Amino acid sequence: MISGRMKGGSHTRKIQDLHCTGAFKTSALVALLAAVGLPVASAYAAPIFNWETVVNNGDPIPTLVPSKTFNSYNQPSINDAGLVVFRARAKGGAGHGIYTRDMSVSNAPINVLAIRDEVVPAPNNIINPGPATFNEFPSFPRIEATSGTVAFRAQSTPSWVSILSDGTETRSGTSGLYATPGAGTPVATSAHPASRFTTTAGKLAASWVIRSMTA
Repeated sequence: MISGRMKGGSHTRKIQDLHCTGAFKTSALVALLAAVGLPVASAYAAPIFNWETVVNNGDPIPTLVPSKTFNSYNQPSINDAGLVVFRARAKGGAGHGIYTRDMSVSNAPINVLAIRDEVVPAPNNIINPGPATFNEFPSFPRIEATSGTVAFRAQSTPSWVSILSDGTETRSGTSGLYATPGAGTPVATSAHPASRFTTTAGKLAASWVIRSMTA
């Protein structure tokens, strides 16, 4: 409660005292505004935003078999058109991947952009025991403000084998940066036509995409 008369700068000191004691409540603010003759309605401003849910723990992860729901998330990125890209997974790590949802469209589905155990796009020349696959997405994805171009970092099993001069082989390529160039339309590589994305001039050159988008 605010009691007593307040003149001059005393109401300013009263606010400071309430802040310091942790007792500054909305009801006290209303009483204070009334005491100094300010409109009480200004204490209850109308909400600025209308929030919408992009994804929550009740949503099933697309393409995941057996089906599981989302459980953990990282920071999202969103472009000017309302296309959201985010990293998420189910409990226990299943379905760990990069997902998108177009919030400019009513009831738009959640789509998979990249997911654990999916084949890594070229360069990927591993044959035995099979093509390299994603196993981790260690940072949140980025999206260009004026298009649907997404860039993200990923870890994988070795994706490149080289034969040394002595006839032995060495494997490398367990970390890369990947992108979906082209106004939101993922581009497939010729080596992996079923892939939903591609690298930009190989894994190393794809780092240019992230630098140009975040500069």
